[in-house]
Amino acid sequence: MFKKEGMSRGNAGATERVPEGTEGTNGVGPATRRWTAARKLDAVMCVLRGQSLDAVTRKYSVSLHDLTKWRDKVLSGAESALKTKESDETTDAEKKALLSKIGEITMSNELLLEKIKKLENGVPFHLRR
Repeated sequence: MFKKEGMSRGNAGATERVPEGTEGTNGVGPATRRWTAARKLDAVMCVLRGQSLDAVTRKYSVSLHDLTKWRDKVLSGAESALKTKESDETTDAEKKALLSKIGEITMSNELLLEKIKKLENGVPFHLRR
């Protein structure tokens, strides 16, 4: 459960006990702790609300590179989410218009076919020549 972490300052031979999974790259912060989507979003929201990147990286013990990468993903995801909603509304309106047009064309074709049958009087056009 506990790992030995080198020698303490001042106590030669004594070891410092650090709970497993809590040691960071330089002994500070939860470097091995897994970042859930909720924790990432929480950190990004702090940045979007106006906190400085420096303060957020220190608060969450995360690298600047990771934080900016998460922020960019959140912003692109938000952009695509907004585009999807707008296009869905447009698609529904377009579908209705296209179905209406298909109905009109189908009706016109049926009327034209009936008119052709009446004009041919039972004799196909290619045989009348």
